[in-house]
Amino acid sequence: MRFTIFTPTYNRAHTLPRLYESIRRQTLRDFEWVIVDDGSTDGTAQLIHNWQQAGNDFPIRYFWQPNQHKKVAFNRGVLEATAPWFVPIDSDDELLPDTLEKFARMWATIPEGEQMRYCAVVGLCVDSQGRIVGDAFPGAPLDADSAALWFDYRISGEKFSCLRTEALRRFPFPEGIPDLVPENVVWFRMARVYQQRCFNEPVRVYHRDVESITQPRDPRDAKRRRAQGAVLSYAEAIDHLTSRRLLRSPLRAMFLAVQHGRFGAYLLRGVPRVWPKRWVWRVWAALFSPLGWLVYALDRWNIPARLRDVLARLGLRFF
Repeated sequence: MRFTIFTPTYNRAHTLPRLYESIRRQTLRDFEWVIVDDGSTDGTAQLIHNWQQAGNDFPIRYFWQPNQHKKVAFNRGVLEATAPWFVPIDSDDELLPDTLEKFARMWATIPEGEQMRYCAVVGLCVDSQGRIVGDAFPGAPLDADSAALWFDYRISGEKFSCLRTEALRRFPFPEGIPDLVPENVVWFRMARVYQQRCFNEPVRVYHRDVESITQPRDPRDAKRRRAQGAVLSYAEAIDHLTSRRLLRSPLRAMFLAVQHGRFGAYLLRGVPRVWPKRWVWRVWAALFSPLGWLVYALDRWNIPARLRDVLARLGLRFF
């Protein structure tokens, strides 16, 4: 078994069949499908049971847990995986027929003795019309860590990875933080140790037609609930700043510091704010805390929606 395809799900019985059919169409058959159900109540368990009884030539392993958020489901999937390569895909998306074949081919371009230095191979996403989502990589293949992709190459938009299971077990999502923990917390931690090999071929169909389970009804309430994870995410990103990156992208560096202060203002009393580990970047974050508090104040009147659009046009979207 070379691949574990992993899907965390919550009340997505209406979209899982699309993903299931895309998995059945894979041209490379050496895989298992691991599903961690985060407390669904919509018949997901029966749906998957039917597929398990359908005589597929790949194992479907299903695990149900009380609702604990995606980060816990992801960690459970990594622990249950039996294959060395891990392909996490959301329950509302789908794989292209040759996705696993492309991933296997890209891993093979890395000499076997060097693969331990890499945590992932990363391809592109397309939308339901076949159009590339986000930026392509500047050259293919490109070897870079997650921090370099964001700071140095300024790559934005959805991407899709096949990761080494062993590397993910080394860097699990923190489970003690309530609600959402942005994926960048893990990817930036891994960036201190591992490279990624990126290539400009589509490997995932990213659907925008399904409302995300993380989409809040009240954005202000969501910011309050997700503040602890957001502060951790921005602290991790700030720790990857260097003097060169600061000089090259001062607006990005300022944006991170302001956001760190903004979400820090949402934290309840008794919840410690996570600061960057290096003292120079702690000072940087503290310097912009007053601006963060100002944005927090604007949040109270729901003003930053327009500001967010302006920042996105400047390429400063991060969380």
